[in-house]
Order: sequence, then C-alpha cells, then structure tokens
Amino acid sequence: MTDDLAMGAIKKYIIDESESVLAVKAGNDIMITGDYDKHLNEVIKAVQSGEIEENLIYKACRRIIAWKLKYLLNF
Repeated sequence: MTDDLAMGAIKKYIIDESESVLAVKAGNDIMITGDYDKHLNEVIKAVQSGEIEENLIYKACRRIIAWKLKYLLNF
C-alpha cells in the first residue's frame, strides 16, 4: 500500500515515469491518492501499452480479495 501519491513526495526522485506506474511495478496492490482519475488513467495506459502486464493487475486484485475474505469477512 502506498502513501498518498498526489502529495508528490517522490516526484523529485523520479524522472520520466508516473508515481502510480512505479508503485504498481514496485509491487503495491493498493494506492492511495487524492487524484484518483489521473493515477487510474496512468495505470490503464501502462497496461494498454504493455509497460505493466495485465496479469500483474489480476494478481493484485486476487490478493486484495483474499485479504478481505480472510480479515474483513471472518467476524
């Protein structure tokens, strides 16, 4: 899980990539952002261009669902 990507805390450390694409590549399944549309579109474009494998997104979704089933639905 990331910190808020819209804060720009890592902006000075990256050159040509978006924070959200780097976060996915780094293995983050959940991204926090105040600029949801911007970051969602960046990840979608990266998947469409092949920069991020679509299977990586599916795996992240499965991990999130499994986590929810294990921790949030077992009262």
